[in-house]
Amino acid sequence: MAEYGCDVLIPESGHRICSDVQKALQAKGLRCENMNASEVFWDEFGYIRMLKRRIAECRPRVVMPVFRSEFIARHRDELPQEVVIPIDSAENIRRLDDKVSASLLCNELGIAQPRIYKKEEIEQISRYPVVFKRASGLNGMGVYMPRSEHALKNLIASSGKGGYLIMDYVEGYDCCVDAVRWGSYFHAEAYRVVLQKKRGYSVLRRTIKAPELVESVRQMLDNVGYKGVCGVDFRVEKSTGKAFFLECNPRFSGGLRSQLQAGFNQPFILYQLALGNQPEPVRFRRGLFSCEWDELLKLLRK
Repeated sequence: MAEYGCDVLIPESGHRICSDVQKALQAKGLRCENMNASEVFWDEFGYIRMLKRRIAECRPRVVMPVFRSEFIARHRDELPQEVVIPIDSAENIRRLDDKVSASLLCNELGIAQPRIYKKEEIEQISRYPVVFKRASGLNGMGVYMPRSEHALKNLIASSGKGGYLIMDYVEGYDCCVDAVRWGSYFHAEAYRVVLQKKRGYSVLRRTIKAPELVESVRQMLDNVGYKGVCGVDFRVEKSTGKAFFLECNPRFSGGLRSQLQAGFNQPFILYQLALGNQPEPVRFRRGLFSCEWDELLKLLRK
């Protein structure tokens, strides 16, 4: 490419996280384009074909994916090498994104998790609901809370050969840590989910200080040498205050808006790091509430 047509191509659109990423970059004076990938969102090869065409049209300096990093990582060699794409290898992305492998990693590191049951231990479950998670899924897809042994066995039967986790339900609230790691650079901030919709969608959040959770996230990402942005979810038990790892999402998280409003501009930090520049220090405001107003209004109308 002789000349860049834009600074950043965001190869998805139509979702609030995509919009937040674009606004965060534009606020720093960057020229952004996007790609409407809705028709090929689940079609890996169709997605890559569309991305190739869009890169040729936009001539971006950086491609910054929001959801489909693993697709791009698997086909990185097919894309122009002069375009910077700040993502990790497909293997690392999969290791963190897959709920089973991420759980095994936490076991290795001694990071607390809710009790996890093997299939042959179902009869030992004394209290329902439990949490059933398929190994892969976006935006809460593949997460269920069966309220009986019969319902749990039906979920297992419907999983086929796909991996899954069965774990105790922890009464409490969710805390999430969003991080950027690139080489020797690491920065992470946390928020507490105050109000949550079904399937993990957080409606009201408050930024908090959570050094223990941040350290757990650092351990996980350091262990695999991860490069990129990542969101990690924890469940804090109401009666004890103990935090349990739930899952890892190696991408921009659903709470990005809260982080941006509090001063942690992950998209711009990642952009700077990918181009070899040192980001400015993060000045993060804790105790800040952030709300998805459209979702809150929907809940209030019910």
